[in-house]
Amino acid sequence: FLGLANYAQEKNGIVYDKHPAIDKTKSLWAAFIKGDKVAMGAMLADSMVAFYNGSTTPQKRENYLKSLDWWSTEFENLKVVDDKPAYPDAIDYTKGGLWVQDWLLMTGTHKKSGINLNLHIHNLYSFNKAGKITSLMLYFDTEQFDAIDASESTQENGKIFINHPLI
Repeated sequence: FLGLANYAQEKNGIVYDKHPAIDKTKSLWAAFIKGDKVAMGAMLADSMVAFYNGSTTPQKRENYLKSLDWWSTEFENLKVVDDKPAYPDAIDYTKGGLWVQDWLLMTGTHKKSGINLNLHIHNLYSFNKAGKITSLMLYFDTEQFDAIDASESTQENGKIFINHPLI
């Protein structure tokens, strides 16, 4: 039985809790907080794409970098930290290349609405042989962004009647 259990297992790479690729993802988020497009761009491959919440439509590198303008304009006191007790891993797959996965907590305040951001994010980053990020997959709950969008529009919440059959 033990022989069969060992036979069913196959190594497919190495998992690291300390790795230069993990340092690169932390530098990426540090540049994000500063709104530093040049520093962020230096870490991204020219063909880099980002996917949000399993979308099949990628956001290209240029638009990903442009999104920094929105973050810098709309939020203050942004912070991105590891979402403890989770921590990042670098996985060097035998057949699939180098990947990093992390779990982050992003906090900050939306300037216009005053809504406090408390966003848990799970990210997957793939790297090319030159050490540049080729893809970024971000997974998060959009509820807080929906609340921010709703705060920027006039919404009706019922009607006041002077005369009504139930009065």
